[in-house]
Amino acid sequence: MGVYVKSYGLTKLGRSYFKSLYDLVNDALSDMDDTTKPDLIIVSSLFTSTSIGQLDLASKIAEITGYKGVPAIRVETGETSGHNAVLMAFRLLASGQYDNILLVGAEKTTEFLAARMYKEISKVFDSEYEAYMGVGHASLHALAMKEYMRRYGKTHRELAYWPALMHQNALNNPYAALRFPVDQDSVVKANTVSDPITLLDSYPLVDGASTVILTRNPNSALAEIKYAAAATDVMPITHKEDILDLPALRTVYNRIKEESGGDLSIDIFEVTDQFTITPYLIFESIGIADKGSSVDMVNNGLFDRSGQYPTNVTGGLKARGHPFGATGLYQLSEIAGILSGTFPISMEDAKEALILGINGLGSNASGILVGRR
Repeated sequence: MGVYVKSYGLTKLGRSYFKSLYDLVNDALSDMDDTTKPDLIIVSSLFTSTSIGQLDLASKIAEITGYKGVPAIRVETGETSGHNAVLMAFRLLASGQYDNILLVGAEKTTEFLAARMYKEISKVFDSEYEAYMGVGHASLHALAMKEYMRRYGKTHRELAYWPALMHQNALNNPYAALRFPVDQDSVVKANTVSDPITLLDSYPLVDGASTVILTRNPNSALAEIKYAAAATDVMPITHKEDILDLPALRTVYNRIKEESGGDLSIDIFEVTDQFTITPYLIFESIGIADKGSSVDMVNNGLFDRSGQYPTNVTGGLKARGHPFGATGLYQLSEIAGILSGTFPISMEDAKEALILGINGLGSNASGILVGRR
């Protein structure tokens, strides 16, 4: 039984000081322009208990969207919350229990000073061993980046090709937060966040909302979700066998590959590139690149839009922005839009896309295989 993307809606990512979280959700619904009544609502959001002081967010979303009475639940798995909301909906629809599910991803990360928000974000890592000690999102990725550069003899400037590419890809994405070009030297010389990571190695804090309707009805669908999978790994980086390896993501990739008969023909990759180092770890962990070789592959254009592995063609988390609970739904919306020709960025020959997401340095991993209708 197939599962399909019927419609999607997005808000432009940025700082929405004069709009509430609920305003953003209703703006995304208006952008979606679909009056299909869902049988279930699945909400993905991380920080609402802090940013707007609200628990039981799913019931509130059902109320403000006009779907009072419809069952609603909230999914939270850190940075993969949106991806796992899709996974849950995929399994429920494939089982035949529901016909139409509304996915809502929403986040407000600019309600407070950045220092307070970064303290909340640090909780995507182990709260006892890491966050409690003041170790943050950027600093743990900085350790990984430093170790990568040491182990494989790579320079910051070589790695900086990635954020420069993401800014270039975001120029034609009307929903992206950072629509301006940067070069590798600018990335390296930007203000340091956590050495060697600079401001331009990092994702921007943004507010945004995305809504998606998944359905069992293939008529007028934009794209098909062919398969979705998830896996977990240890959370503290001190418990990892290798800080540069993402075994949970490799498990997800292999499951999707097996489900596809042992062969994947991916035209677009969409990965969570929270920091400059992240995509290199992803490519090497799933086997697209040998250990230590992905930097050269990226610099040689293999992951450009016209390359062998087009990746994050809408700008990625680096330039589109990272709305945490809504990130996975932004990725799915953009991919469904590209495959159906309804998104401002077009790739006419693309037939299949793979979305890969990780929380932190791989404690939770998800994958969504999407095909053209």
